[in-house]
Amino acid sequence: MHHGVTSACFAPDFLGVCVWQEICETGDFVTQLNAPPATPGKLAWTSIYGTVDETIPNESSHLDGAENIVLEGVDHVGLLHDDEAWEALQEALAAPCW
Repeated sequence: MHHGVTSACFAPDFLGVCVWQEICETGDFVTQLNAPPATPGKLAWTSIYGTVDETIPNESSHLDGAENIVLEGVDHVGLLHDDEAWEALQEALAAPCW
């Protein structure tokens, strides 16, 4: 999730883990992460996400300047088991960085 999640802002101490505080969409970490340019350097950026993910909203997963691979009908956990997701990941990792 490139742009954070709202729920983390409402319950910053959820589960007692600091990463939950860092993923608040208005927090310092996410704000710095999204400072222009969203995809710095001469790297090939990729974001893979499913259309029915109820954990991370699609608008938080879309990354300007990246290859955004949207998988129809795949949810958050389904990304771990979806053949198309694995193929996209393998292609992204095998591609040259620039």
